[in-house]
Amino acid sequence: MIEFGLQDEDVPGAAALGDIVRRHFTSEVLSARSWLLVARELLDAASLIEPAVRTWSELAVLRLRQKEVGFPPGSSLFPPYLLLSAFALENLFKSRIAGSLSAEEVLTMRNTGALPSRIRGHNLEVLARAAGFPLTELDAPALERLSKAVTWGRYPVQVTSNDQDALGSLSRQIAAICAPTEVDMVKALIARVFEWASEGAAERVSRQP
Repeated sequence: MIEFGLQDEDVPGAAALGDIVRRHFTSEVLSARSWLLVARELLDAASLIEPAVRTWSELAVLRLRQKEVGFPPGSSLFPPYLLLSAFALENLFKSRIAGSLSAEEVLTMRNTGALPSRIRGHNLEVLARAAGFPLTELDAPALERLSKAVTWGRYPVQVTSNDQDALGSLSRQIAAICAPTEVDMVKALIARVFEWASEGAAERVSRQP
């Protein structure tokens, strides 16, 4: 390391380097701001393709009304839109769960460099309940659909045939015809969750010495 102006004794050993990495890892997990920033990035990406989703749906509806055969050309981008939205919600819920980790969970994470079990998984309803989000009667089925969209958005089908529901069993094009209604519902839900998660982050900052 002499060529970089560093002596060998200035370079941390493998054990020390591993400790530094685990400390940074733990700090990022416990930072509500980090989770919120990733959620915002995912939502920004979703917003970029939202116009294309709505346009494709409008063209599909127009073709149906004119009794034309087939779907509009190109991709609806509806599945990727739902995928990005679902991952954004996942980060928002996990931002609150991370703030509720016990001292024992934090210590274990610090020593192992692995996420606590409560922060793993993609089931949005489970995460919402674990985070303490006040669910309405309509939220649970919406979160269930979005959880399945995490798979449906990156695969042509669900993981197994038993997982097929009204969304997954229909072709991607047929499902995308109703995209505007679904998009509006998803955006309204995300707005509520984002505000709730941001409030939680602010409360954590205010409690810091």
